[in-house]
Amino acid sequence: MLRRLQKDCIVKEYTMIPDFKKLGLTLLAVTPVKLRANLSVDAATKARTKVRQDLEQRGGIMMLERGIGMGFDGVILSVHKDYSEFLDLRRWLQKSGLLGSSDIQGFLVNLQDKVRYRPLTLSLLGEQLLQTNQ
Repeated sequence: MLRRLQKDCIVKEYTMIPDFKKLGLTLLAVTPVKLRANLSVDAATKARTKVRQDLEQRGGIMMLERGIGMGFDGVILSVHKDYSEFLDLRRWLQKSGLLGSSDIQGFLVNLQDKVRYRPLTLSLLGEQLLQTNQ
């Protein structure tokens, strides 16, 4: 079944989700962003290129994608050692030239919290894939 999922390009890659707490990462941040509407095509291309280059150097960002909802058109999923590291991300975003507002909001999850409901894992998605493709 796994070979079929790979052959059909349903499984794109194998990866791991580490124990963030053991790595010293204390925060998971979901940061919605609003992109600047008035950027010229040339300015947007330059800004995107710079962001891609910066992402190569910057750790902690697990996902940066465009999307839509709640007045935002992008979202960042990142992990941080502490709050000051999250603030560094916010400063970097403000300097990027892509955002329409300097007011960057974030939803922070304390990875050190003893009460856990359903921590980040992809095993449920894997189980769904296996059940749907039997």
